[in-house]
Amino acid sequence: MREFEDLGATAEPSALLPMLLYGNANAKIRIAIELAFSQCMAEARAILRDAVEFVAHAHAMLRDPGLQLTWLGKHDGKPQSEAFKDVFERNKAKGLFKDLGELHRTWAALSETGPHANMTAMGDRVVQESSGGHIEFRLNFTGVTDPKLAVLGLFSMLLTCSTMEQTFFGDYRARLALDAGLVRMRADFDRFKEKLRESLVSRFDIRPPGGVFPPPKPSIFTP
Repeated sequence: MREFEDLGATAEPSALLPMLLYGNANAKIRIAIELAFSQCMAEARAILRDAVEFVAHAHAMLRDPGLQLTWLGKHDGKPQSEAFKDVFERNKAKGLFKDLGELHRTWAALSETGPHANMTAMGDRVVQESSGGHIEFRLNFTGVTDPKLAVLGLFSMLLTCSTMEQTFFGDYRARLALDAGLVRMRADFDRFKEKLRESLVSRFDIRPPGGVFPPPKPSIFTP
């Protein structure tokens, strides 16, 4: 919110529409976080995915202001619709997200765990229990029941929100970097985020993924 306040008097007309998109992304982030704290993680991830996409659209339009006309003209006929798809929908990795690799990976992951109809998106809710030789499946409407999954899911969302904020700050750096208080706030946030990461690693005994760490056992043995 401090960043939006700083940009309130921006004099760059080409920066206004992207800033509105960033504002909409911020609104979606707030809704997603509320849902996540209510343990509705699939719904939270679906809305967070929308926020990531709005950030990518805004970033693309700041990179090439001419794309704003393409974005606004999506419904003005088939040629304009196809032009929109070429820029904003087709081949997202090399197009819309071409310099936003981390956000593209996150967007793809959120697509599978949030809005799409598949078992992965239901994984937080489905509980399997065995009793007396019978297997029971239960669907928890409020989502995550495992505290570890809930906490790590929230932290993952925090990292995604942080990446979106970094993209926003980078796009408007010329103005935002002049706010010394904001720069201190961002540094404080980064320190808190890393302390929280260390705390979660210790609390849940999180180990690096297998296969790389620790090094694999040798396959050739000598006497």
